[in-house]
Amino acid sequence: TFATMYLPIVEEGNKRVWSPERSFMFFMPFFWRHIFGIKRLNRYVSKLIVDRWNLRKMERNSGRDHSSRNETRRKEDVLDMVLGHFENENPGKELDSNWIRQLRDEFKTFMLAGHETSAAM
Repeated sequence: TFATMYLPIVEEGNKRVWSPERSFMFFMPFFWRHIFGIKRLNRYVSKLIVDRWNLRKMERNSGRDHSSRNETRRKEDVLDMVLGHFENENPGKELDSNWIRQLRDEFKTFMLAGHETSAAM
């Protein structure tokens, strides 16, 4: 899950705050675990965005749009709202790799910032 992927990344980030030289120790296993952990998390979040985009497109094509008053429609979440805004601002445009990367980074920030502030309470 997202939490099990980002926790080691955050822990290594915290260690790098107190020992900045860790960022340059490419010969140590923790350096590469951190790099591969970030790549794994990026792939996971990017896949979530692309899958949701495709689901929304399929729902639109089948007539089960979120704007309809269908009783069996699924609940929208934050990702749906952001993708809906993108669709409204860019009608007919597809998500490209730059948009996916930007959305991915913003959602990671949103999730990590939300976790860090609530976990400290």
